[in-house]
Amino acid sequence: MDPASHPQHTFRVFFGADATAYASADDFDPVTVPVATVVPHPDYDPAPPYFADLGVVRLAAPTEVAPLALPEVALTAAIVGMPARIVGYGRIHLRRVYNASRHADTVVDRLGDVDTIVVGDGLKRRTCLGDLAVRRS
Repeated sequence: MDPASHPQHTFRVFFGADATAYASADDFDPVTVPVATVVPHPDYDPAPPYFADLGVVRLAAPTEVAPLALPEVALTAAIVGMPARIVGYGRIHLRRVYNASRHADTVVDRLGDVDTIVVGDGLKRRTCLGDLAVRRS
């Protein structure tokens, strides 16, 4: 969601679980929500390993979707071993589009360098670029 490296892109949000049911952008557009502003982290580095690879989008209009509660304090090693759900598109090849959202229940493996939380078992259930890990209580 880096507007600088995607100057011609229009950003929208899809709250569904699977976009494969939509055959074209014309079919898909009505079930997405327009984004008013995109704000990448001020320290984001678009070169690998993608330091500070997160940001905030402000929707153009309110939705009925309840937001996730976010922690207001820094995470500590106490989260290692806690249950987590990972959500993403299961991308295994660069430059190939994956429309179906996938998810798995796993655990927090460790806190990585600076801004990384390593989630998954490292074999079958693991995160990749752009995936989201949600701690489950």
